[in-house]
Amino acid sequence: MDRTLFDSDHDTFRQSFRQFVDREIRPHQQRWRDQGQVDREVWRKAGEQGLLCFDVDEEYGGGGVEDFRYNLIIAEEAAHAGATGPGFQKLSAFLEEGSGDRGMIVTQRPLAAVPESIARAWGGVSVTAPIARGGVVSYWDEVRWDGKPGERSIWIVKSDGRMRPQSIRHVVLGGTTPLTIEQPYSADCGKIRVPVLKMPIPLMAFQEGRGDIWDKYVAKSLDMRHGVGVAVGTNNDAVLPDLAYVIVQQGPEPTTFAVVLSWTSSHAESPGGGFGILGVDR
Repeated sequence: MDRTLFDSDHDTFRQSFRQFVDREIRPHQQRWRDQGQVDREVWRKAGEQGLLCFDVDEEYGGGGVEDFRYNLIIAEEAAHAGATGPGFQKLSAFLEEGSGDRGMIVTQRPLAAVPESIARAWGGVSVTAPIARGGVVSYWDEVRWDGKPGERSIWIVKSDGRMRPQSIRHVVLGGTTPLTIEQPYSADCGKIRVPVLKMPIPLMAFQEGRGDIWDKYVAKSLDMRHGVGVAVGTNNDAVLPDLAYVIVQQGPEPTTFAVVLSWTSSHAESPGGGFGILGVDR
């Protein structure tokens, strides 16, 4: 039975993608299964060959082609070859439409204000301002708050379930300074100060219950040079994820603060020590 859905351009693209599968995917499938993740390099190569995001305008690096048949060809050929590991169609849909699984980029870790009792333990105030959730247009969780100079607002980014990636690897901070990438560090109270402090979640919970986590630990070790700092709660359980407290110091002038959390899998490092499985919250 002849198919009339595709033309010669589609046939050429099909052959090109089939060759890509044979060259870049088939030889690595078993290794990817064994290591539990696909190499990032295959995504770069697919992008360089023009196999991703056909509907995205060319000025943004896409194909600028509104023709779903190209996506259909990728789905057919990937299924035929058993090459579904990379999930090219899912990534394209996510980037083009914002319709992907929230666990891919902006994971199920929404920004939230802490209760008043927790805010007091952190030496700050609880804020009831509405939070605009990231969606198709923007992947930022945003909140506007009119605080008093010198006041600290306390926020939390916490998983709403058990999912990977679990560990916070890097934090980008911006506010009274340009955006700067920082790494979480444990700090010996009072000896050094770091913009991103990490401590075990059980210790956090214990000191919060006593109401003195800020005075006893955090104030002595958290560097607020950016006008915003982060305290990462680490979880030794390989299944449960970390959490992050975001502390914003209100200055005399209106300021936009930005925090980006980069997540990685706790059970394995990526080759070369770079970022692991991608997951970003903002």
